[in-house]
Amino acid sequence: MRHIISVVIGISAALMVSPVRALEPDQLPLSYTLGVNAGTAHMGFPDGAGGVLGNRATGSTLGVDTIPTFESYFYDPGFNTNGFHQYTWQYRMVGRAPFKGGEDGKDRHDGDRHDGDGQVTRVSAPVVPVTVDLRNADGSPRFVNGQPLISSPAAYVAPTLASPIFQPTFYSSSFIPTQFTDSILRAEFYGVASQNWHTLLYPSAKPGWTMVLVAGTYRFALNGDGTCCGFILVDETTFRNALFPAGGPTTVIAQAITAGDITTQDISTFLFPNTFLYRNGNPNAVSSPKCNSAA
Repeated sequence: MRHIISVVIGISAALMVSPVRALEPDQLPLSYTLGVNAGTAHMGFPDGAGGVLGNRATGSTLGVDTIPTFESYFYDPGFNTNGFHQYTWQYRMVGRAPFKGGEDGKDRHDGDRHDGDGQVTRVSAPVVPVTVDLRNADGSPRFVNGQPLISSPAAYVAPTLASPIFQPTFYSSSFIPTQFTDSILRAEFYGVASQNWHTLLYPSAKPGWTMVLVAGTYRFALNGDGTCCGFILVDETTFRNALFPAGGPTTVIAQAITAGDITTQDISTFLFPNTFLYRNGNPNAVSSPKCNSAA
């Protein structure tokens, strides 16, 4: 089974200057992230799907309980990742085939929700808030200046659901307002797909879960009023082990699966509060996590 996962980080609208006070050994100034080398971390575990375009399609396979997909190919002279000449490029994408009558593509998973003439696919898209609970090294609750080091993404849930990711917006690739990801799919098949072809996300907000981190695996900055947190930096390996099911039954995604918050037929979003990752114990190399999938 495969769960399609994304991790979204809520970002504050403005940085505030904290009042002068002694910093904890692992505390950073609120302006710290302005001077770091930022990047994007592509997370997830190998699924054995291959991944070389033109050799075999990647992603779900027939008989796997997953989201609706279609597969096809295109011709274009080029080179594959091994440096060999290649002319036929296979692909598999989310949704239903845009080709009229399906003659050039192959639909899978006909049990998905669709509208009208079958050209609109709606994929369930649960949004799961994740609170970050920063603890002492012994696992006990941690306080700084009398404030608990617990950061919640609650303020970001409504703006996320109201964003163009889920709400209809005007784009040149669509005759009617649509979602951002659908507009990209339509642009990729512009001139081929009919004006009624859409692949839409059907969002729902879930209660949420908590990720507990112990001192030594994170850095933090307080808000201007002394509350937690302006941002949190987390060791990438620690974050991975606390998020994905491979880390055990108490990980965030494992608990969400057990509770039925997400299924293999969803595109799931885990929403974190101003949380970034660093590698090899170096908080100067900061990245925003992007999770492609979790087996």
